[in-house]
Amino acid sequence: MKLKVLWGYNVTKLVPYNRNFLKKVIDIKENKNIKIPKRYLLKIELNRNNGSEDEEIVIMMNPSKADKNLSDDTVNRIIKEIYIQRKKVKYITILNLFVVFERDSTKLKDYIKKCGYEFTVGISNSDLYNNDDVIEKSCEHATEIIVAWGDGKEKWYRKRENEILLILKKTNAKVLCCNDLNKLGYPRHPSRLPNEIKFVSYSTALKEWVNRMLEERAGFYYKKE
Repeated sequence: MKLKVLWGYNVTKLVPYNRNFLKKVIDIKENKNIKIPKRYLLKIELNRNNGSEDEEIVIMMNPSKADKNLSDDTVNRIIKEIYIQRKKVKYITILNLFVVFERDSTKLKDYIKKCGYEFTVGISNSDLYNNDDVIEKSCEHATEIIVAWGDGKEKWYRKRENEILLILKKTNAKVLCCNDLNKLGYPRHPSRLPNEIKFVSYSTALKEWVNRMLEERAGFYYKKE
């Protein structure tokens, strides 16, 4: 079978949404009518009737494959975990630091090098939507926000994380992460977690990470002496 590939976007690598948890995709902001497809927002309604209008926001690194008709493993997993752990949540909105469809996130640097930072982030003049505006507007009505974008060693990655954290400071929603922060201090990405996901306070996880770093450095200097 011949594969149709649009610069890293392999359209054959898709899986069905799990209809045990998802009722329907109710909104998607994307642009696939360009050489490098982009997705800014994916909003779904869960398969439950509890009278609640609570909305959970999940911010990850960049879209891999999921669209209105088909999902991917990461999106399906986060839907399942929220459905099980958050009984009052009716809607899930998935956002990303970067908007280009790309299965291999290590290639984001190639997009930035070739197309520019603003293009890859989704805030250039040519973008169909402004990703920062989409994120800020979506977070205004959220009950909880789960940060789950994983790590990156490049300066532009830390820059992007800081831009989003500044947006989140404006909200009243609880900011959570998956399990804890990794060694570099980034919130873990769901696809990097082999076991169950536990949603914990991001601020608490950040404090614990800082304390771990201080203890490690203190131990290093102690041994050095």
